[in-house]
Amino acid sequence: MNPGPLARRSLEAMGYRLWVRRGAAPVAPPRLADRGLPPALRARLERWVGALWQEWPAPEGTPRDAAFKRALWRRVRDWRRGG
Repeated sequence: MNPGPLARRSLEAMGYRLWVRRGAAPVAPPRLADRGLPPALRARLERWVGALWQEWPAPEGTPRDAAFKRALWRRVRDWRRGG
């Protein structure tokens, strides 16, 4: 619950002490450049996308997984189509 300023003053006047709770800091997904991709996959990405692929968020899984590669190549396809 996050009371507004008037409610906060009223609660503090009644003797309550309000604590400010902050959520966990947002965690950025790992970048593809940090993932340790195989050299052949890195070369193909450089050929199709250029250096932009390094800043893309990494898909779930490891580079050996088929789902990882499908997600990656869908992203390349969408980028090349302008989306």
